[in-house]
Amino acid sequence: MEIRIIVFVAFFTFCSFSFGQVNRYNLEQVKSHIELGSVTTIDTLQVKKRIEEGIKKYGKENVNQVLVEMLYDDLKKMADKQAPNPMDVLYDKMIQDLSDEAQGKENNAIEKYSKAFTDSLMQKLYYEYNLGKRESKYKAFALNLISAAFCKSCITKDPNHIITAYNNVLLFRNYDIYNQKAIREYHQRKPFLHEYYIKYCNSLDSLNYSSNQDAYTRFGWELNVENFGRYLFIDKNPVPMFSDIKKCIPNSSTLIEFCDTYISGKKYMCAYVIKNKSVALDIVVFNVSDSLKASIINTQDSKNINNLYESDQLYKTFIEPLLPYIQGENLYIAPSSYISFVNFSAIKNGSELLSSKYRIARLFSGADLVGRNDSDPIKDAALFGNIKYNMSPNELAQESSRYVVMRSSERGSLSSLPNSLTEIKQISNILKLSKDFKIKTKCYFAKDASEALFKSFDGKSPELIHLATHGYYLDANDRFKHTYFKDNEYNSSTMLFNGLLLSGATLAWNNKIPTPGVEDGILTSEEIARMDLSKTKLVVMSACCTALGDFNEVEGVFGLQRAFKQAGVQYQISTLWPVRDDVACSFMTSFYHNYVKTKNIHIAYNLTLKEIQSIYSNPYYWAAFILLGI
Repeated sequence: MEIRIIVFVAFFTFCSFSFGQVNRYNLEQVKSHIELGSVTTIDTLQVKKRIEEGIKKYGKENVNQVLVEMLYDDLKKMADKQAPNPMDVLYDKMIQDLSDEAQGKENNAIEKYSKAFTDSLMQKLYYEYNLGKRESKYKAFALNLISAAFCKSCITKDPNHIITAYNNVLLFRNYDIYNQKAIREYHQRKPFLHEYYIKYCNSLDSLNYSSNQDAYTRFGWELNVENFGRYLFIDKNPVPMFSDIKKCIPNSSTLIEFCDTYISGKKYMCAYVIKNKSVALDIVVFNVSDSLKASIINTQDSKNINNLYESDQLYKTFIEPLLPYIQGENLYIAPSSYISFVNFSAIKNGSELLSSKYRIARLFSGADLVGRNDSDPIKDAALFGNIKYNMSPNELAQESSRYVVMRSSERGSLSSLPNSLTEIKQISNILKLSKDFKIKTKCYFAKDASEALFKSFDGKSPELIHLATHGYYLDANDRFKHTYFKDNEYNSSTMLFNGLLLSGATLAWNNKIPTPGVEDGILTSEEIARMDLSKTKLVVMSACCTALGDFNEVEGVFGLQRAFKQAGVQYQISTLWPVRDDVACSFMTSFYHNYVKTKNIHIAYNLTLKEIQSIYSNPYYWAAFILLGI
């Protein structure tokens, strides 16, 4: 086993790359000593017991209210203790232990904490922090463990430390996804539990807490669905590790997984490179200029995008250093952080596209390779287009009442998309009239293309969902300008601030509150992530900016891609920047023509890129579309 590192840094400190300042607690003041693997939090076994008791005592109809009251009782008891958050204490202890190991003390802190998180602590980390804080706290734990293992491997040349670092990347990047998958499968075996999960969501959503609630009540409000149903029944780590992934990389193939790491206080982009059945795990560290990073993130400037993809900057920075370690003609690329905003298929070396030299598949993570199946041809489809965004409150209420769905409280004149009607009709004809195979297709136009209808797909979704509509992403400067989102300012979960707009969305988008209990047409990423769309093979988002969202160094982008991945969708087509209505129509009709010919999503996507590029040579038009999945 070997390890190769392109950039070697001999000195590292953990204090300098620990993420932010954490309050120092006197451990003697903590009432119960906190040991690894036994952090005190809400007792999940006790919760299960109370569910069973509640069903017997109150009946199935009222058990959801029992659960809500039970959760807040527990939270109040925790608040009354006035003890520091146990995971904050643990974080302080971890940083100190990692610092001690960096200074030569043989305490095996890296291995100890990595194993503890793999075995049990990850679940407790999710329980202990609300939605708003979890993203930063989760990232802090992850970055310190990953960076510590990476830097230790630089000094010791021990490849096991690099494997530990990569396993931590896999664990922190995929835990949410795989836990939701396990819960989804559990609910499929026990439908009654899923019914209570939905009722629990409805109960929490109906509470409508304001931002001035006392701390523990707000804490309970922000926990919402995560503390029931998603993690409650998981008792072991379900995420594939390095030993699983290396066996699943096909012949003549290379997996490249990007992740940020900290070295001596400075953040670097690196890539873990794994080849078919390889025992070697190679690491490449990239030297990325601030100007290039800014160009990648700036997805709204067409001139910037054209300059970026017409030049060889991306190739020289991110591909050239990888060439000595690439094996074969198949590349599986799992981006993270700001690299998520790059279309690797569009990277150029001179006049040659990277996609003309390699077959490229974009993954959420290398873990996607484990247990993958070659999909059978799609059999049924739901197509949304020519959506009626302007609807009266009465029309919204009437449309919402047609479906029984879960309700979310998190949720701002939208122009019509005239080409979307042509797009949907053309796609419908392509799918229905194919000589090779026919796909049962339903089209939803105008007011029928509603949020309520989409949510009715929960647990029984079609194999293809096509959405020709507006997408939205609000950055930190814009997200609280709408009253709709300002009401959720204390809940800083970034999955609220991107999504899709369906029928009747204008009312809420213009800060007018719709009728209570009625779906408002703003379908957030957070709502999608709660759903079970595991029967869906492909989601196509023919909309602007659907691949965008806030990003962090470990987990990647928090947006629609992550939401549909959590919901169980296998493939997704989305966009990195605003797309012109007529170009989107051309791309989509070309893609479906190619799909019915080839019956292969990847081949159809690559053929379509070439076709659209021949019509619109400007990268701003054709490089916006990316395919995620395998």
